[in-house]
Amino acid sequence: MQRNAVCWVAIFLAGCVLSSAGCQFQGIHGFKREPREVRDRPLSGRQVADVQLTLARSLEHRGEMEQAIDAYQIAVEKDPKRATGYWRMAILQDRLGKIEESKAMYQAALKRDSKNSDLLCDYGYSLYLQRRWAESEQQLKQAIVLNPRHLRAHNHLGLVLAQTEQSEAALAEFRKAGCDSAEARINLALVMTLNHRWDEAREQYELALDANPDSATAQPGLENLEAVLAKTEPNAGTFRMTSLMRSADGKPEVFGK
Repeated sequence: MQRNAVCWVAIFLAGCVLSSAGCQFQGIHGFKREPREVRDRPLSGRQVADVQLTLARSLEHRGEMEQAIDAYQIAVEKDPKRATGYWRMAILQDRLGKIEESKAMYQAALKRDSKNSDLLCDYGYSLYLQRRWAESEQQLKQAIVLNPRHLRAHNHLGLVLAQTEQSEAALAEFRKAGCDSAEARINLALVMTLNHRWDEAREQYELALDANPDSATAQPGLENLEAVLAKTEPNAGTFRMTSLMRSADGKPEVFGK
């Protein structure tokens, strides 16, 4: 009994020492409980923006683009110095076909983050979709200067060069994007086909098959081309080639992602 009394006295004294040393009460998991004024403090603008950015990405994944844009708009209002909200709104406006809105959002994003190679790449691709070849090439080359190993930028630049009939330069860019020889020529053939450059497209498909006779896309592409040429209807060349393309971030793309 006396021994137990000694133990309780020791525990009591230890508690007094902790109290006198200013030791703060901790919860059952060992974390200090925040003062009430800290818990009740309103979120900062940046914190609200973080919440809205997370919400917006979730809405994007569900395909609710208009609602996502609204959430991004709140994010940029709460944290106007950050480029992310403007950038994502630009991409969504592209998907909705709202070119002028997209352009304004890209420019706002670049004003805040002009050295972001991913942002420049996306803007370059937006310009490519608008067939603004020179401007697209400029943005993509700038992205590559900032990041020489940016595969998407090399790939998109290859598409631009193919559109402007710079075939050898386009092939070089496709290879820098990670394509093998056959894939690079298939990419070039796709662009040529879509621009009704039939003979050049056939040649590229044949060269792709020479490079890789087992290619899963070269032979179907060539057969598709021959089927179009066999038709006599004026709109024979308007078939879709996107089944042979990959995609990145929801946007159509060819080999070399």
